[in-house]
Amino acid sequence: MTALVDRIFGAGVNSEDRLQLILTLTEGRPAIEFMELFAAGWCSCDDNWRLMPEIRHRLQAAKEIDFRQFLIQEDRQWFDGLPDRLKVYRGCERGREHGLSWTVDPDVAQSFARGHRGVTNAELRVVACEIDKRDVLFATNERLEFELLI
Repeated sequence: MTALVDRIFGAGVNSEDRLQLILTLTEGRPAIEFMELFAAGWCSCDDNWRLMPEIRHRLQAAKEIDFRQFLIQEDRQWFDGLPDRLKVYRGCERGREHGLSWTVDPDVAQSFARGHRGVTNAELRVVACEIDKRDVLFATNERLEFELLI
């Protein structure tokens, strides 16, 4: 797996291409290999809206795998400390309310609604809902975004 991780961070792979490369490299491989590579690269992926259906499909197919095994200790402790039922928020441009990435921090959602990493949203949206923790497909706090993929 180390060779694949090296490849997704190799020369010529930028943050907008990385997620497609992860999908390509793990196509036809066991779900656990997808999860391991996804966990290694997710936080350094940008502009993934077009790949959302495939990512959702792959994460749901890997649902029986405990993604927590791929998290650093601090992220695992953060996730484990969340309640079984929680309120989540999504900041985005209008029309993208049903994306994968949500946060438990309304300020983070507001920031993403305004835009991030060079992207400015024209029509700001912040949506909220309550979810069961068991519906989370992946979680990370690597960038202090308190991110849950649902």
